[in-house]
Amino acid sequence: MNQLEKFPVYHRARNWLSTVRWHHLILGALCFGIALRLIHFGFGRMLWLDEATIALNFVSGDGSDFFQPLDYRQFAPPIWMIVSDGFWTVTQNFEYGARLPSFLAGLAAFILFWRMVQERFPPAVVFITVFAFAFSYMPVYYSAEIKPYVFDLLLSVLLLLQGLRLLEKPNWPLKDTAILGLTFIAGSCFAMGAPMVIGGVGGVLGMKALLERRWTAVIIIALSGAIAGLIYIVPALSAFQVQIDNSGFDQGGTGHFFNRHFAPFPPTSLGDLAWYVEIVQDTLTPMVGRESAYSFVIMLVLGSLIVAKRSAWKAALILSPIVVGFLFAAAQVYPIISRLALYVLPIAMLMAAYTLEKLISELPHRTSWIVFCAVLLMNIGSVTWYRYNDIFTPTASPKDISDELKTIANEIEPNEMLVVTAWTLPAFLLYRHAHDLDQVNWTVTDRAECFFTPPINIDDRRRIWFLRGPFEGPGPVPASETIDLVFADSVKRLGLLTSGQRLERVETSSAESQALAEVSCPQRRVKEVYLMGGRPPTLVEN
Repeated sequence: MNQLEKFPVYHRARNWLSTVRWHHLILGALCFGIALRLIHFGFGRMLWLDEATIALNFVSGDGSDFFQPLDYRQFAPPIWMIVSDGFWTVTQNFEYGARLPSFLAGLAAFILFWRMVQERFPPAVVFITVFAFAFSYMPVYYSAEIKPYVFDLLLSVLLLLQGLRLLEKPNWPLKDTAILGLTFIAGSCFAMGAPMVIGGVGGVLGMKALLERRWTAVIIIALSGAIAGLIYIVPALSAFQVQIDNSGFDQGGTGHFFNRHFAPFPPTSLGDLAWYVEIVQDTLTPMVGRESAYSFVIMLVLGSLIVAKRSAWKAALILSPIVVGFLFAAAQVYPIISRLALYVLPIAMLMAAYTLEKLISELPHRTSWIVFCAVLLMNIGSVTWYRYNDIFTPTASPKDISDELKTIANEIEPNEMLVVTAWTLPAFLLYRHAHDLDQVNWTVTDRAECFFTPPINIDDRRRIWFLRGPFEGPGPVPASETIDLVFADSVKRLGLLTSGQRLERVETSSAESQALAEVSCPQRRVKEVYLMGGRPPTLVEN
């Protein structure tokens, strides 16, 4: 007799498990995914750098202002800006109000994905893929961020669902085709990845309709696609391009930020070939975690072969956004970056579903083991991303500077100065009111050498506070830092009181090395509207 059988709880658990059916597990996966999104949204965590820079644009402008290049080197679809600004205007709250459109879009994408797989796959496959989609890191994270990325995910799910339904029908009802066209138009207003998804899905469906002489569908797809293109290209892309030019993202700024995400085609070296391996890993890792990325690659490839064998049109439809995205990257028009490629995730999940369906049909007596291994392999990577990105402990994240601001507010004295970096500035402007820092002396600089030039001039101050960017160092514990710099051929000792140990130690080996380096301390001015009644940064008087 099994020792466990001696305990009554064993029999109750066994009897309960015997009543569990696949639809119970699917419902549990749905509830799990919804709960994750609700919890992450419910934290109302502090806006970090990218969100704060978008939010400051809501403070300074509205309406037609969003069709112009945005401040702080941001770019986003103008219609999305208008809608998000409207939610903030009504609620006067960034953490919940301005994030609400993203939350609703992320929730809708998750539920629609469930509907898509529910219509096509056996329950075991539905459970696996819905659970993996529920737990995937980026769909949860961007469902509570003031950024438009999650709308790429929603548009991808919507068009895959609508496109597959059309392909699976002998006739294309006018209503379904019209709804598809409306999705094209609406998607181009909100999704940054609209050209990839609409261009891919619309191109495949338009070609099939043309070959089968479905003239009504051809007209609707062509007309709605043209309108979507105009909406995206005329106001949005023009603003994007000016902003990109101003930021230098495609001209060496931020380490050739865009250039290194363009596809080298045709590949002419081993380094070019290695780029393709690296970009697949870099794209999928934030979505499903490094440990699961290659599991998805394998299932995506196998699923593509399985679907292509059944229906070339269906395979072309599902894979078309990836193909168009690659063509844009090869043409150096649109980079391949994980947060700009969220439209890939539903494709990977869908192809994984076809692989699992085939595997279970071939080994039906091993279904339980297949489900167990698939859930493990497809989700183990997300565990590490949740663990290391502090998604459930947002105040412990280095992106949250609320403890640092609170420490400074409690201890700073009237004759002292607070120095913030450019990376910290947006969040500081948004949250200094909440910490009674409106009237402190402050300025902006990024280099320790500048602490010996006006307006800081550390020699004339007993101490200063230095608040670093939102990426380094946890904790609000004040700590003294002493740094020796060689400046103007003499050694300067810099004494700082830091918050959260967010100060990089600056080391200069000799006067010669410092003398050869050009020290530039540009003055940073902040628009009056961003000060929101607080003191402007201290500047050198001309």
